[in-house]
Formats: sequence, C-alpha cells, structure tokens
Amino acid sequence: MLSLRTLTALFTCLASAAAFAATPIQPKVVFIGDELTAGWNMSSNPNWINKGVDYQTSFEAEAGFQADVVNLHPAIVHIMVGSQDMESASPASQQFIVIQVANSIMSMVEQAKAANIKVILGTEPTAPINPSITPVNAWIEAYGAANSIPVINYADALCGCVGSVGPVGGTGYIYASGGESESADFALLLPTGYFNALTPTAAGYALMSQMAQNTVATVSGVTLKSGYLQNFDISKYDDGYDIELVPTNENQALMGDVIQFVPYGAYSDGSTRTLTNTNFAGSSGTWTSSNPGVMVITQSGQSWAISPGTARISYRSPNGIYFSPWDMTVTTCSDQC
Repeated sequence: MLSLRTLTALFTCLASAAAFAATPIQPKVVFIGDELTAGWNMSSNPNWINKGVDYQTSFEAEAGFQADVVNLHPAIVHIMVGSQDMESASPASQQFIVIQVANSIMSMVEQAKAANIKVILGTEPTAPINPSITPVNAWIEAYGAANSIPVINYADALCGCVGSVGPVGGTGYIYASGGESESADFALLLPTGYFNALTPTAAGYALMSQMAQNTVATVSGVTLKSGYLQNFDISKYDDGYDIELVPTNENQALMGDVIQFVPYGAYSDGSTRTLTNTNFAGSSGTWTSSNPGVMVITQSGQSWAISPGTARISYRSPNGIYFSPWDMTVTTCSDQC
C-alpha cells in the first residue's frame, strides 16, 4: 500500500504534468518583408521574430531567406513583400516586376516547404493615388487560394476600402504618435512622403497584429470553442476626429444611436481574441437582430437604433458556433427625461 506521502507526491506530479500539458505552446513565427514589417512592434508576442528590412525588395528577401528564416527553424513564416518592387514601376515595366515578385515569393514558399515551415502571406496597402501594388496583391491572393496558403489581406483592412478604418470597424480619424492621418481613407495609415509608401499608425499595426494572431492560431491547429459579445457606442464617442475604441457594453440605446458589436472568441489554446475578418472579402460570421424594426445590424457588427423596443443581437462564427447573445433596449430619451 502506498503511503500518504507517496500518494500526495504522485498527485502533485500528475497535477503538474496536467498543468504543463494544458499550457499552450506558442509557435515560433518569423516575419520577413520590407519597411511595413520592419516598423511592426512585435514585443507583445515573444515568439514572433521580426526580420523586416527597410526598403527591402522581394528579390532581397528571397536572397536572405535561408539566413533570416530557414536557419532560425520557425514553425511558420509570414511573407509580406512587393511595395518596394513596385515603387519605381512604370506602366511599361509593371507586368515584368509583378512576375519578378511572384517568382521571388514562389521561391521563398518552396524553401519554406522544404524546411517543413508553414507559410502565411500578406498583402500590402498602398496610396489610392498610386495603386501600383494592386496587381501584386491580386496575384498573391490568387496564388494563396490555388495553393491553400492563407493570405491576410492587410491591404483592404488598412485602406478603409471595406469600411474598416478602426480595429472593430469604426469610422473617423485615429491618432498615432507620428501625427494625425490626413484623410478618413488613411485612418490607419500615415503617409511617409515616399512615392508609394504608407506607414501604419499604432492602431493600424494593432489591427495587423490581431489579424496575424488569428491566422497563426488557425495555421497552428487552434480551434474556436465558444464566444461572447461586447459593444461600444459610436454615437457617444465620435467627435469627428477620434473614436473611443474601449467597449462601453451598452444595454440601452437612444433612437438614432450607432452601436458597434465585437465578437470575442475563446480558443482551444486558452486564449481569448476578437474575431477579425482576416480576408476582408466578406463577413466574418453572421450577425442577426431578432427585431430589425427596433435595431438593425450589418454583417460588420454595426447596428442602428431605429425605434423604441427591445432586440436581441446574435452572432454565429464562420464555423457555426453561436456566441452569447446581447439584449438591447431602445428608448426615445435618456434616463434623465
């Protein structure tokens, strides 16, 4: 018969082993690219390694891929190049440079596969006055789809092309340490003064980090288990220049108020993150209102208080998981009426 001390030690050992097994092991991810990657603060993700280089072309990234990526033995590599290649492109040379970028990316993907490294590709934003990167981004999206490689569409996420000029779909100006963006279309970008270069603001990089985290988790086999909703009142905080992005978790709204709902997912690795639409080609999940005549909601989670009454806001994730719903009451005046 085992002694009490032995049993205690055994249970302690088993508990420690269970705790160790439950601790998620974060994969090592190397990010390679140009100045958009180089300026990305990844300090909150200790297993992310930033190998971005200012003004680096796709050819230069390819040339350094062995040393910068393969020799570090990561689980995943994140490749985002193209804007520097296209910066000097003329209408006559554009097609040849697109081919050059494509060849470099395919070479890096082949090197990664040979080293058993999973690949994530990213598209880069560009100024609307010079959309030369657009054909490169189009090729990247097509190549990723054809080869089952996830592509994070930072281009549309940052340019505001689908209304995403805030981390959760808000609108208006967002300030950064480098100054204020010049236009609502650049709410997550700061013009750098170069011909075709734009630098994400702090809010822009925060959005990129969220998108990358979600994609890295998916590539690593992490699955969504459940979720809940939060919201903030755009009407209350939009002063025409900035938007308060901290959830206010409203349960009551005035007629005419605009409320942004945000889905938070609980994952199999123990983490909790917002569900961000990583491809920006359609809705991330499905939003519904039980009473659209009282409160109507778009597929980006933005809702409008239409008339007095109650409505339940529901969200279903892309993989069919129903999140905890949110009940809203719309009134004609505030509590002080």
